[in-house]
Amino acid sequence: MITNPGIPEHRFPILLARSDEGYLDAAGRAIPDGHPADICLAEYVEAESIDRDAVLVLRPLAPSPADDRDPTWMPDGRIAFISDRDGEDRLYATRPGQSRPDLLVDANGVRSACFAPDGREMAYLVEGPEGCALWRAEPDSTQAARVAIEGACHIAYAPDGKTLLVQRQGPPEVLGLYALDLAGGDVTRLVKGDAHHGTFSPDGRTLAFIRADAEAESLCLRNLATGDERVLVEAVPEGVLDMSFTPDGSRILVHAGMERHEGTLAWFESATYVAPTAGGDLRQIRHADALSSDPKPERRAA
Repeated sequence: MITNPGIPEHRFPILLARSDEGYLDAAGRAIPDGHPADICLAEYVEAESIDRDAVLVLRPLAPSPADDRDPTWMPDGRIAFISDRDGEDRLYATRPGQSRPDLLVDANGVRSACFAPDGREMAYLVEGPEGCALWRAEPDSTQAARVAIEGACHIAYAPDGKTLLVQRQGPPEVLGLYALDLAGGDVTRLVKGDAHHGTFSPDGRTLAFIRADAEAESLCLRNLATGDERVLVEAVPEGVLDMSFTPDGSRILVHAGMERHEGTLAWFESATYVAPTAGGDLRQIRHADALSSDPKPERRAA
């Protein structure tokens, strides 16, 4: 038993990009016994006490010898992910039990994708010679429109679907997190400086993000109505890869990892952490080769 029989708990599905081996040689090439990342369907067990939270990995989705990563839920229940299974990084979509995923975006170099909550629109980044270009499109459509924002490297829709959060890289006067008004096109800088992995709370009132300074990286929460900001965790593990709220907004999941070296071998070592949004320590809930995860965007049953 993961939890005591008498302790109430809630369960909801999450997605994990996992690598069981992940060994590379000194040149960064996978050695014969290594295995690239696969997308797995898992279940997050949220207990009454955060110390008893756990993740149960259920089964892989669309397994292949390719490198599959950055999974995210689509509003229609499909799962989108980036894969190099056809030679280049493209965006695919699948459902549990589907034998072969569908090609969603036929563009080389897809780096990130997200979907409006109503399912009518998607946004994605495509890497090119001058950095990543931001595009908006209807899912399953071949038509897309480029958005004139330079330096985008991470994107996320607000829960109401009216705003797209854009992380921008560049000189100090550009660096930060921005809100793109999808109706009017106005761009507002929400957070200045080296801030990354921004994500909205389920009610859209709070923005969580990692703020980096010379000494450490901290997990911060910003009230979007008042602009007030507070530090939730003063120092997070190095190498944050992904971050997301649980469906009820009571916890934040943080996924971090680094490449480790031993002689001529290198491997990716990562862990999943959780912190209560009301305040408290960041706790490791399991240690595995989990590169990223995304809770299913539905509120849990009471």
